[in-house]
Amino acid sequence: MCTESPVLQFFDPSKSVEIFCDASSNGLGAVLLQDSHPIAFSSRSLTDTETRYAQIEKEMLSIVHACVKFHNYIFGNHVTIYNDHKPLEDTFRKPLLSTPMRIQRMRLRLQWYDLTVKYRRGKDMELPDTLSRAQLPVNKPEMEGLECVSMLHFVSVSEQKYSELQNCTREELSCLQRIIRQGWPDHRHDLPNELQPYWDSRSQLVVSDGVVYKGLRIVVPPSMQAHMLKLIHQSHLGIVKSKQRAREVLYWPGMSSVIEQMVKNCGKCADFQNKLPRQPLRPTETPSFPFEEVASDLFEFEGTHYILLVDYYSKFIEVDTLKNLHCRSIIEKLKAQFSRHGIPVILRTDNGPQYAAEEFKVFCQSYGITHRTSSPHTPHSNGEAERAVQTVKKLWAKASDKHLALLDYRTTPLDSVGFSPAQLLMGRRPRNSLPTARLLLAPAAYDPIKVKQRLDRSKCIQKFYYDHKRASGPRAELKPGDEVRMQPHPGSNRWSPGVVVRSHDAPRSYIVESGNKEYRRNVQHLRKSTPDANDSRHRLINDHWAELMEPVSAEEPEPVEHTNSQQESAPVPQSAKGMTSTGQYITRLGRVVKPPDRLSL
Repeated sequence: MCTESPVLQFFDPSKSVEIFCDASSNGLGAVLLQDSHPIAFSSRSLTDTETRYAQIEKEMLSIVHACVKFHNYIFGNHVTIYNDHKPLEDTFRKPLLSTPMRIQRMRLRLQWYDLTVKYRRGKDMELPDTLSRAQLPVNKPEMEGLECVSMLHFVSVSEQKYSELQNCTREELSCLQRIIRQGWPDHRHDLPNELQPYWDSRSQLVVSDGVVYKGLRIVVPPSMQAHMLKLIHQSHLGIVKSKQRAREVLYWPGMSSVIEQMVKNCGKCADFQNKLPRQPLRPTETPSFPFEEVASDLFEFEGTHYILLVDYYSKFIEVDTLKNLHCRSIIEKLKAQFSRHGIPVILRTDNGPQYAAEEFKVFCQSYGITHRTSSPHTPHSNGEAERAVQTVKKLWAKASDKHLALLDYRTTPLDSVGFSPAQLLMGRRPRNSLPTARLLLAPAAYDPIKVKQRLDRSKCIQKFYYDHKRASGPRAELKPGDEVRMQPHPGSNRWSPGVVVRSHDAPRSYIVESGNKEYRRNVQHLRKSTPDANDSRHRLINDHWAELMEPVSAEEPEPVEHTNSQQESAPVPQSAKGMTSTGQYITRLGRVVKPPDRLSL
């Protein structure tokens, strides 16, 4: 009755056009409307091939059928098409090449028309739904040669592997294939738990020749994912390259996360990783008085060996010539220096053979000195001495008189405190080559509390700029028994496996056993290792699927408030941090961001 007059109206070219179309399991239906009045109707049965289409393909076919049938009405005009299959809206928003091949061909047939596809609930689509279920029989024979006989001819894979892929898909993804063919539910929680990870990709999933595709990418069944991971990483490419390689041709929910974890767990990749980024600077505690804490180092200049001693408090430098590098010679020079300035509480050195000798250990014990050494291959741990050596070498390279150069350094005020090293150590200005008033050469006291505050402030500023430019975030502490990767030699590109035996007395330093030998290493040269990829590949997939298949509640999730976590740093000024207690935002360079003043109109 609805297809006969007086129900049908005449077509008015000046009015907008709407098409309602729908597809059932056996037929297609469409109706052309203007101002909610029907203009024309159409329906037809699906061919034997078309009945095996996925539901999204049937719905797309109904749009193609409607446009071809109503070509004389809609060609050259803008048309709004309504359909009860919501994923079609997303399909028309995506680039043509990102959709499945069959849908690509249908969209190409629609290039003639100016279409806007919108979703409408099924209960509001009575006419096209009725026509699709009361369809007319097919009068024209089915055209052959338009569809692929077998996708095997279009996929670069052996016949045996393709057959295995079909069998695994049929056994493990049969429920997914059924949902794709029959149509997706309106809500995610209406799906079985094992299919919920596919919800976000539902508009791109199709079944062809017994294999599920997401666009042009093969959906890999769970039992074949471990093998595919092995092929993806067979050349040991990095995380980004492995992901790019897989994303071109393969898909399964959570694939990128599994690939990332697999590469991180790969033993061979762990052997050849890049150096770790520097850690945040850890300043030493400022001494309370001169020569409480000193640092020593050996260096060579113009063929002569020297021993250097620098005071952490005053930055006063002592340099003596060495006839040889024997431990006894070094001890004698240190004794002479201690006799002039006093015995220090703490002596910091590197792990050179002279400082690590038993004789040197006995010397420190007899003098009541706490000897602290830096980790091997970590010269910045003895940074005070290393910096002093650099200063002396630069001075001597430019000066004609080495002793006069040292005197000028010792009598030059430090930027951080305003006093020279000699003033901080001796309480007076030594006479140098510059004409100086006699009053300035007299002993003068300084306030040690203010000096210590200025030294602390200088270290605080130094740490802020070092951490901002060069360092990464602090790393987690290692525990005895932790498996690690260690750089056995400086500059080595290969990381050797080892086990943490214990932590050393020095901060960030550990004793590591590797190859039946024990090494002392700074955490800068230790990387916590993970299980080998060959042993953990299946476990990664199972753990990730267990996480993805957690049931989703039908209720809308509560909004989550995201906050930016800020790493702890040294006691830098408040201006160096992101947000003050008053709510002001501070840039990383210390500038306060002020909101604009606006007129209250």
